[in-house]
Amino acid sequence: AVRMIEGRVLYEQGSMPQALAAFERCIEINPSHAWAHGLKAAALVMLGRPQEAFAPLDKAMRLSPNDSLLASWWMYGGVAHLHLGHEQEAVRWLAEGVKAAPRSAFGHLFLAGALGAAGRIPEAREEVAQLLRLHPGYTLARFKAAEPSRAPAFLQQRERLYEGLRRAGLPE
Repeated sequence: AVRMIEGRVLYEQGSMPQALAAFERCIEINPSHAWAHGLKAAALVMLGRPQEAFAPLDKAMRLSPNDSLLASWWMYGGVAHLHLGHEQEAVRWLAEGVKAAPRSAFGHLFLAGALGAAGRIPEAREEVAQLLRLHPGYTLARFKAAEPSRAPAFLQQRERLYEGLRRAGLPE
């Protein structure tokens, strides 16, 4: 539990390599810690290594298929797919996340970006409308300013999401 807390704090501080190491230590201590596997996947995405996120996500989902964080795991997988340029697969994963947590503003945000990147503009605009109902006044600039990672590969991959959100009509 201590390693999980340490990892979460480091993650929120934007110290992704250290957060990843803490989640990996947690998994070494307790290989069946579903949350550690899920958060390891998130850290890998934030480090610009989305292709490595699927194995820990699969493990988290198999270990705890009804977990309270399942919506987040769907979201991490969807974002990983989007960062890899797999827009349709990203939409599929992110739609599962929104279905699991329909009041998640970030779920709608990421789904809007994936739909926009996939050229599915009417659906993307509806997701932005949902986001803005949940989080009035939210903008792309506000989202970008709160990014938890400054890893160059992550920021380069993130451009797909930003462009998708622009197409979806999220205010700059």
